[in-house]
Amino acid sequence: MASIANDITATILAATQTNPDANYPLDGENLLPVIKGETPIHPRVLFWRYKGIDVPALPSNFLQGAVRNGDWKYVKMGTEEFLFNLATDTKEEIDLRADNINMFEQLRSEYERWSAELVPYPV
Repeated sequence: MASIANDITATILAATQTNPDANYPLDGENLLPVIKGETPIHPRVLFWRYKGIDVPALPSNFLQGAVRNGDWKYVKMGTEEFLFNLATDTKEEIDLRADNINMFEQLRSEYERWSAELVPYPV
């Protein structure tokens, strides 16, 4: 099962029996039931994005984002887009976009739909 850093907060709050603030819904999933063996490991689609404001080598408006669904990962870096199969390419060196256009389009569409729901980065 894939997990993401956002899961840490939800899992710690659950472990300490602390309720999250209702005004700030959590993005992560409480993984405590999986850790305890009460819930089976299950597939998830994970999304993230990042603005390169803390990376001196990148322009301050350089946006990066990704979606992972199973072994497939769509990556957007600025205006460039990539598709990787993490089962065969853990270092993300082989762009499979041209060979798997349907998967590329599906993940790109999922990412764009998710990203449109977020507050835009300030200009």
